[in-house]
Amino acid sequence: MKVVSLTTGPIGTNCYLLIEEGQGLIVDPGGDGERILWQLKEEKATLQKILLTHGHFDHIGGVKALRDVFSEVPVLVSREDLPMLSDPKKNGSLSLLGKGVFLDCGEAFSETIPFAGREIQVIKTPGHTEGSCCFLVDGLLFSGDTLFKNGVGRTDLYSGDSRKLMDSLKILQRLPGTLRVLPGHGEETTLEREKRQNPFMEA
Repeated sequence: MKVVSLTTGPIGTNCYLLIEEGQGLIVDPGGDGERILWQLKEEKATLQKILLTHGHFDHIGGVKALRDVFSEVPVLVSREDLPMLSDPKKNGSLSLLGKGVFLDCGEAFSETIPFAGREIQVIKTPGHTEGSCCFLVDGLLFSGDTLFKNGVGRTDLYSGDSRKLMDSLKILQRLPGTLRVLPGHGEETTLEREKRQNPFMEA
């Protein structure tokens, strides 16, 4: 499986394209939908699913442009964060972007998500938002804004909870250190590195 990383949207959100045998899946299209569509075309891939680690505006901003082309593609998010997609106050776009981001699509995912003969495991990691999740597949951990290189996501926005975030990091602590961590912002890292050097993982 090929993974292509794009930095998208107004605050540099990492968007990931998973490509396998002409099928495409996108994690967190934060913006620049036309650029993401161009990349899909370059990869000769047909979009099958859009996965969201959580419901903030900077992780959903490119969804509309993608759905304008792939109108039947499901947009999958946690049940807890589903209301954020259609509420600019809850998804932070009004206060942080100055304009509303609104989606009228979205459905809740289950514990595993099939893609190209694989099962993507959903790991619930509330804290950054109530419904924040990580995705695990093929030795890759798509950590959204739960875990960054040397840091974690903020908890002062809608449904954030610092205590729950610390509990979620304990869940990630139990995963193999060999996992590559592909975060929502910033550089790629490994779980072993973060276990050793991230002060929030040590707390």
